[in-house]
Amino acid sequence: MRWRSLYEYELSERKKLILQAIVESHIRYGEPVGSKTLTENQQLTCSSATIRNEMAELESLGFLEQPHASAGRVPTELGYRFYVDTLAQKYRMTAMEIEQINRTLRQRIGELDGILESASRLVSSFTNYTAVAIRPRSKSNTINRFESAYLSEHSFVLVFVFAGGEIKTRNIYTPLSVSPEEFSTFMQVLTSPL
Repeated sequence: MRWRSLYEYELSERKKLILQAIVESHIRYGEPVGSKTLTENQQLTCSSATIRNEMAELESLGFLEQPHASAGRVPTELGYRFYVDTLAQKYRMTAMEIEQINRTLRQRIGELDGILESASRLVSSFTNYTAVAIRPRSKSNTINRFESAYLSEHSFVLVFVFAGGEIKTRNIYTPLSVSPEEFSTFMQVLTSPL
């Protein structure tokens, strides 16, 4: 099945209203949505039979699916994408919300995990929906290169270069005194083939 661009779909206003109502109900309750539920929607003034026919057409277009024969419909990935791109009410942030985001990001500069956590909390508080932000996974967790540097008898730096190009450094502090010779011997043992 060839996926068409969202802009190739010409949905009637009624189909758009039905799709919007199904997506929003599914987001809110997490259950398949039936025509009976939709007839209670104030914006839909058509019969239950008409709604069922429209839902069947939306299903044939790939916007909805039916988990099992007696269930209502749930949005597909295409249905959610269409909703997000064309139907969802656009949210305009207030100047105060923008300032709150900027203030939070300034406080967390350089702390990716902190920024992601703060961003998801802010989005959640503004939209009243659950928000999750995760850092992208590296393409590979294979270490291509490993370097080290002796700083003092109580500290040294480890540098890991991963296959995907990602570089991570770790500052190591130890209460034990380590001489440069001991450090060199330790690194030789650590990096020698098994």
